[in-house]
Amino acid sequence: MNQISPKSHLANQPYLTLTQKVVMGLASVLMLALLIFSLRETQSVEICGNGLDDDNDGWIDAADSDCGCTTAPATAARFTSMYNAAYLGISDCREGYRLTPASGNQKGHMWYPTRLDLRFAFDMTFAVLAGQNDSGADGLAFILHRDPNGLSASGSGGGGLGILGITPSVYLEIDTYDNGTADPSQDHLAFGLNGNIWSHASTPTSFATNIEDRRYHLLRITWDPALKQFDVYFDDLGSVFHTYSKDIVKEVFSDESLVYFGWSAATGGRNNDQQVHVVSMQFAPEGTTFPVEWLGFEAQQEGATVVLDWATATELNSDYFAIERSDGIEDYVEIGRMPAAGTTDEKQTYAYTDLAPAPSEGAPLFYRLRQVDFDGAFSYSQVREVHFAPVGSGLQVFPNPAREQVHISAPAPGQYTLSAVDLQGRQVYQANLEAIGNAPQADLSVTDWPAGVYILQLKGSETVYSQRLVVE
Repeated sequence: MNQISPKSHLANQPYLTLTQKVVMGLASVLMLALLIFSLRETQSVEICGNGLDDDNDGWIDAADSDCGCTTAPATAARFTSMYNAAYLGISDCREGYRLTPASGNQKGHMWYPTRLDLRFAFDMTFAVLAGQNDSGADGLAFILHRDPNGLSASGSGGGGLGILGITPSVYLEIDTYDNGTADPSQDHLAFGLNGNIWSHASTPTSFATNIEDRRYHLLRITWDPALKQFDVYFDDLGSVFHTYSKDIVKEVFSDESLVYFGWSAATGGRNNDQQVHVVSMQFAPEGTTFPVEWLGFEAQQEGATVVLDWATATELNSDYFAIERSDGIEDYVEIGRMPAAGTTDEKQTYAYTDLAPAPSEGAPLFYRLRQVDFDGAFSYSQVREVHFAPVGSGLQVFPNPAREQVHISAPAPGQYTLSAVDLQGRQVYQANLEAIGNAPQADLSVTDWPAGVYILQLKGSETVYSQRLVVE
């Protein structure tokens, strides 16, 4: 047998050309890419919290049902679809609606058939698809309205987003196209009023990145009737992205609290597939009654403290009242609780003293009550504002409590009007007081006044003094 030396063996092997080496390298890279793609395609579960669409279905992290459904899906469409809008059924644990297909000059609406009551708080979360074409248009809007056409209300398409002309209304636009008016150049959201798409009611907030990215973005909208404020959350449901405050019941809807709500979207010369999927909705539908019928709520300074008085006519499953305070800069904080009466149709009166209000110099304090039911549901009272006067410089009232007569002394000479109201806001007394050289004084008979809490108010030409009076 002939023995071949190592050197002659190597000499018999063909050399790889540079082209062959490049081809083999590219083939290896391609095989690796195919392997990664295959693994991604077979990934059937979303990995929560990594910011990636692991199962390649368009839903990311908390928006994906693999990370847990926040509410049981409806078994049928709950919204009424109009024009080019279509119900998509249940997708990834949520009922979905396509408001516009990726075609030009489309318009779609989805209206909830039952009106909601703005006297109560609401909290709604949706997953919004703005499309996948960054040069597309035009956007979507969440709408509250009392348009005479009700569930048939519709506005202009294209840049009008389907809401131009719906009035009276409050809307939150998600605008994905710069129409060259008051729009920022980036995708953004902002509030508007009465279908006027060309003027923003709140300063627009731009998104950090393009949102026409084939992703379903979480959008949470809350309404606080006590603060008269909307808070909007985008993707991060724990961080407020945009805020808008206005007494919309009074100033937009003429003191009517029942409104229709839903979504609208439109396309024009440019287009996008625009969808809304319902994640969760908590709101008070038409016909909801307050668990507590309020008779009144007042807050008054007494020396270095603040005394809060309130009364109810009826209560239903009422567990307790949480007393909350704010300085107008920081959020409300709970400073105390009072047990409620449960269920009763008899008048109930309550009082709470804030022993450490600690107001900033010249700044008011704000108080409200959060009434909580046994099942955890809650509602808010109106807000009361207290302006602190230096201790010892205000209206003097004694004895207090009183049964027959009280002596009243004004803090300075001048002309005043003295009045007294009960917790229901009914005036029970009014008289003029005047003194030129000395501070005016008066003796007031309360013998015929029903037992309860009253607010005495002494109004001068430039100042107003208040004091709480208890009649036994």
